[in-house]
Amino acid sequence: TPHIYKAEERPQIRKLDHLPIVNRSLIDYEAYHKYIGHAGVKYSMAIQATRGCPYKCFYCDIYKTSVIHFRRSVQNVFDEVKLLSDIGVKRIEFIDDIFNVNKKHCIAFFELVLKHNLDLKFFFPTGLKGDLLTKEMIDLMVEAGSIGMNLSLEHASPRMQTVMRKGLDVDVLHENLEYITTKYPQVNLTLNAMHGFPTETKEEALMTLNYIESIKWIDFAYLHNVRIF
Repeated sequence: TPHIYKAEERPQIRKLDHLPIVNRSLIDYEAYHKYIGHAGVKYSMAIQATRGCPYKCFYCDIYKTSVIHFRRSVQNVFDEVKLLSDIGVKRIEFIDDIFNVNKKHCIAFFELVLKHNLDLKFFFPTGLKGDLLTKEMIDLMVEAGSIGMNLSLEHASPRMQTVMRKGLDVDVLHENLEYITTKYPQVNLTLNAMHGFPTETKEEALMTLNYIESIKWIDFAYLHNVRIF
C-alpha cells in the first residue's frame, strides 16, 4: 500500500529574479515540438515573466489563493530571451496570466528587444488585458515581433463586468481590437469570452456575440460556458 506524505506548506518565492534560468540544453525539444505546443503555438519556447494576477474576477480561482502578483525585472526577462535568441530560438511564448499588467515594464521590455535588434516572434496565448493596451504599445509590440495576441473580453455587458468583478472597459478593448485587425492583419488575434454568468440575460448574452461579430477579423473566438463548482 503506497504511503502519502504531506509536506509542510512552503513560503512563496517572491523575488523571482533569484530563480535560475532554465538550462534548455538539458531538454530534447526536437522529440516533441512537432507534436506538442501551448495553446496551439508549436516550435516555440515558453517563458513566464510574472506569477499570479492582481485582479479579483470572481470566476477565477487565483484571487482565492495567497498569490497576488510577483514579477521578474525587465532586465532579467530580457536576459533569458537574449539567451534563447543566441542559441537559435526564434519563437517565444509568454504564459503569464497578464503579461501587460504593468504597462511600463511591458514597454521597457520591447524597447530592449528593438535596441538589441533581436529577430524574434512573440506569442501571448494565455491573455493580454485589452484595455491596458494603447495604440503606441501595440505598435511597439508588433514592431518588436509580436504576432500572436490573445485578449480577454469575457463579456460585452458593462453590468456583467461589474458582477464578475473584472471591470474591463469593453469600449477601449473594442477600439484596440479594431486597431489591430485594421493595421496589423498579420497578427494572429484570438479572443476569450464566457457565457452563463449568474443573472445574465439573453439580451446580455447576445451582446457578447454581437461584440465579437462587429470586429473585422478574429482568428479564433474562445466561447466558454461558466461552470460553477
